[in-house]
Amino acid sequence: SHVDLHPQTNNANHHTREISLTQLIVRRGQPFKLTLNLRQPFNASVQPLLNVLTVVTTANPYDWVYLKDENEINEYVMNEQGIIYKGSSNYIDSCNWDFGQFEDDMVDICLRMLDLNPKYMKDPGDDVSARCNPIYVSRVVSAMINSDDDRGVLEGRWGGSFIGGVLPSRWTGSYAILKRWFVIGSYPVKYGQCWVFAGVMCSVMRLLGIPCRVVTNFESAHDNDRSLTIDVYHADYGVREKPTQDSVWNYHVWVEAWMRRPDLAKDGKYDGWQVLDPTPQEKSQGVYCCGPAPVVAILNGETDLKYDTPFVFAEVNADCIDWLVSEQSLSLISSIVGQNISTKSVGSNKRMNITDSYKYREGGKNRDLCCRFQSLSPPATSIVYFLMKAKMSNKPSKY
Repeated sequence: SHVDLHPQTNNANHHTREISLTQLIVRRGQPFKLTLNLRQPFNASVQPLLNVLTVVTTANPYDWVYLKDENEINEYVMNEQGIIYKGSSNYIDSCNWDFGQFEDDMVDICLRMLDLNPKYMKDPGDDVSARCNPIYVSRVVSAMINSDDDRGVLEGRWGGSFIGGVLPSRWTGSYAILKRWFVIGSYPVKYGQCWVFAGVMCSVMRLLGIPCRVVTNFESAHDNDRSLTIDVYHADYGVREKPTQDSVWNYHVWVEAWMRRPDLAKDGKYDGWQVLDPTPQEKSQGVYCCGPAPVVAILNGETDLKYDTPFVFAEVNADCIDWLVSEQSLSLISSIVGQNISTKSVGSNKRMNITDSYKYREGGKNRDLCCRFQSLSPPATSIVYFLMKAKMSNKPSKY
């Protein structure tokens, strides 16, 4: 018996020629051709057909990752070159990034990543059957890009010596990192920081056919205690009263992936861009991953929705508060985090400011309502602040 999979013809029709001309790679929901030559009459009971296809999720009207706009498909799935923004909210810098999602061995690299994830190791059947779901796959990829609790791709380092690895600023693309991880036996590559983690994840998602883009949040909060505020306490003579694990980074980089979210609402309310963050910051359901969190839920402060929406909401919306504590009073000064949230524009190298998709403008009615109606209960001091904020005069946003 012989099976002709017609990889060149099928891959051309399925827009996967960039990945391979010899391995059959088809996009689900589209027809494909194969020729089965048999030496004897076929009997399904003794000669079952084998699953010989590598299926890649992509833009199809019935698919959860369907994109209608051809220009967006070309940008968020097919484009191998990108721009990542760094610097500060007042001095935005950029660097070119080579995603390289269609380079040699990328299919095998990404499949190995899926096969080494702890969920597959625990129950291969359940894991493989769930790979048709981009929500599930995106969480697995988010976890496997970092190596904090698995055999992931990158080891992070934010200070100290970088001897024994590559300085994060030296990386210019994803393929060199992924290829090195592949050839050294799937041990973590040293070293990465947030933009490197995000760039590598974007490459894997695009290879898998899930529309993806890299996003930079300037003045990005890290809300360690889940209070939705970044609190620093000072005595009235200026000395810090007690340590805090909350912090604000001059910028932080994550990715957004486009998908439907029928697990949250049947009417499509939460469909669209979802935040995913492969940088290991806080655990999500016991694993260092983050998302997918619907951007529209972050905008409206719906922090009860999965996955990790409260954490991402705080990154762009928490207020950084200096509490001045004296015997007589408690006063505060707030500064706004989440500024100039940026990504590359479709079809051009211009920066696109997408801050309005994450947060309402400061002082607006919706912003005040968003502050008052959080589903999580922050500390009493933060509740006082939220109530005070609702009464503040309207001031235009600076972003």
